[in-house]
Amino acid sequence: MHTARITDGTAREAVEVASDEYIYAAQKEERAMDEREEVDRLLEDVDRELAEEEEMAEWRARRRFNDVQRIHRARRRAEREQLDLLTRQHPPTTGVAPSGKSTATALRSLAEQRLAGGEVAA
Repeated sequence: MHTARITDGTAREAVEVASDEYIYAAQKEERAMDEREEVDRLLEDVDRELAEEEEMAEWRARRRFNDVQRIHRARRRAEREQLDLLTRQHPPTTGVAPSGKSTATALRSLAEQRLAGGEVAA
């Protein structure tokens, strides 16, 4: 039985380098370092994203309670919903003519009309 022999010198060197324990260990360590660097980069990205989300949440929490414009819009929206509900439940007989009044004023005048007509129970 004959064993295979490598006759090409370049191929022989490649096989010797690939089978050398020190070179194999160095290559393995280099791959592990690359993986560590990638994991560290990913962790930094996640930490940065979490910090940004936390900062945005804190900003929203602080702003939620003192944003005058948001409070004003919410109040107008609530008044508009109440007016719509009131007009759906009790359609006006005489109607409230659009007079450029604010929603709150229109709501009050409609409620006064209903109360004066005895249509809304107090």
